[in-house]
Amino acid sequence: MHVVRLLPFTLALALAASVPTAAAQVPSDDALACLIERALDEGQTRPDDAKGDRIDPKAAEAAKAKMKWWRSDEMRAEFGITDAQSVELERIFQSFVAALKSGMMDVDRYQKDVSKLMAEPSASEVDVIQAINRLEAAKADLGRTRSLMLFRMYRVLSPEQREKVKKFHEQKDAAANAPR
Repeated sequence: MHVVRLLPFTLALALAASVPTAAAQVPSDDALACLIERALDEGQTRPDDAKGDRIDPKAAEAAKAKMKWWRSDEMRAEFGITDAQSVELERIFQSFVAALKSGMMDVDRYQKDVSKLMAEPSASEVDVIQAINRLEAAKADLGRTRSLMLFRMYRVLSPEQREKVKKFHEQKDAAANAPR
């Protein structure tokens, strides 16, 4: 289930995680997921942390910088991202953060509702269907928001930059999926 596991929703939002080959395509959701998670979790404790300890702010900032390829000096050089493009990509990302966070919280809440209802022996099928419909609607809304953000970010890049970002993320995905 590609449950935009948004809170740790693979905010591989290394955003344009994989910039498309065709002009009509946009980066993959996995890359975006990684970036979103990092940005949204900044300064918060993660429930799955062993002790619930806060993450070192300097380490978190360094990790976030690596995920935002349009802000990383190394990645900007590799992709040929200009200062103006970096600023515009960040502006676009920041304009969507609140909506993405809200959408992820909705998906998480509705997923819990569905799970609770399904485990409840007295739950009616109608109630479960309604809960599933709310969950799927929240996922669809989140997907639309994410896709619009990616589309806007994608348009900031030149065709050559999109190809470089795409190849980078394809290699990253291949390495992650390689047998160990």
